[in-house]
This record gives sequence, C-alpha cells and structure tokens, in this order.
Amino acid sequence: MALLVCGAWIVINARRFRARAVRVPGVITGLVRSSDPDSPTCRPVFRFTTLEGHEVEVTSGFGEAHPPQPGDRVTILYNPRKPRKARIDTSGQTGSAMGWIVIGLGLLLVALGVLSALDVL
Repeated sequence: MALLVCGAWIVINARRFRARAVRVPGVITGLVRSSDPDSPTCRPVFRFTTLEGHEVEVTSGFGEAHPPQPGDRVTILYNPRKPRKARIDTSGQTGSAMGWIVIGLGLLLVALGVLSALDVL
C-alpha cells in the first residue's frame, strides 16, 4: 500500500507542478553522465529564458537512458517564483512516468498478496 500512496503523491505533485508552471522554449546544452559506471543514464542540462528575460541553465534532476541531445529544442516548464525549479516538458522529466511505474508496482504487489492469500499461487 505504501507504494500506491507514494506513487499517487508523485503523480499528484507532477500534475500540480505542470498546472502552475510557465511554458517556454529551451535548448539542451549538455548531458551529465551517471556516476555509476553500470548505469546508462544521463541528466540533460538545459537553458531557457524566463518571461522576465532572465537566462537560466539547469541540470535535470531526472536521468534518462535516451535523453534529448545537445542542441535539441525542448519545451521547458518552470516555477515563476523559482525559475531554477524547472523541468523539460516530458512525462519522464516531470516525474509523472515514475509515479505511474510506482503505482503499477504497488498494484502488482497487492494483486500477488491477494492471490497468495486466496491460495491461488
């Protein structure tokens, strides 16, 4: 059940961020490779200009195995009060995909628990 609650919190938080965020064009300026040599993930570094005209560069908090590449144009979502709180406008980068994965894992474990309790497994 904890996974279901955690997953729901991640999805709700991601939706709230999207609802309050400002959308602007941006560009990928680099990639930060994972420090784990066994991990193929990279975190995109992106730059955008706020509606007030301030240029901001941010390293994503979310790593991806197939991130956008330097030079790629992307849509950025940012918090107008804290522009460094910015994300690339994709489900993987806003966190909602992770939330749905956690919810799915939680549902799978609940189903296995129910089936085990019913002696089906």
